[in-house]
Amino acid sequence: MKYFTSLNWAASSPENQDGFRNCTNLQRVELPEGLTYLHCSHTYESYGFFRNCSSLEYVKLPSTLKTIGERSFDQCSSLSSIEIPYGVTKISNNAFSGTNLSEIEIPETVTHLGMTIFSNSKLTSLHIPSSVETMSGGLVTGCPITSVTFDQSSGNDLTFNTANTYGTGGLTQMSSPISITELDFPSRLIYLG
Repeated sequence: MKYFTSLNWAASSPENQDGFRNCTNLQRVELPEGLTYLHCSHTYESYGFFRNCSSLEYVKLPSTLKTIGERSFDQCSSLSSIEIPYGVTKISNNAFSGTNLSEIEIPETVTHLGMTIFSNSKLTSLHIPSSVETMSGGLVTGCPITSVTFDQSSGNDLTFNTANTYGTGGLTQMSSPISITELDFPSRLIYLG
């Protein structure tokens, strides 16, 4: 299916599909309402639903979506904007790594941010809402990011798991240049690995 350029998908069981990885000509996608979990049905999620769709520019996610699975948009290098619907609670590892996203709004319903979600994207700033309870390391590795801010209002405790010291520790990996000039952790932070 690498020659498809657009997709308006109305599958009856959208959560049990193998995805559209490596469809390098795919440019536009509108996903159906009813879809709750964007992932591949393989045992290993590392395939990524739209992984390596390098021409993908536009994606309309359904309002029913709850989870953006691992590597869903990994290496979608033409993807410069996307609206994450209110209601999404989890964004998994590498979901938007290697994209052209320079900004993104994380809705107040997200409680979990996985590892290296935005690595090697074009993000220049990131705001973490008070709904986030767990974050993993390497969140903005390789990004030209200058500002990471946290909603300072009260919320549930925040745990920042950094995986390991030598791989995906902290906000960025140790080998990547850090240009962050603003970092404002909230008082609800209870663990910083």
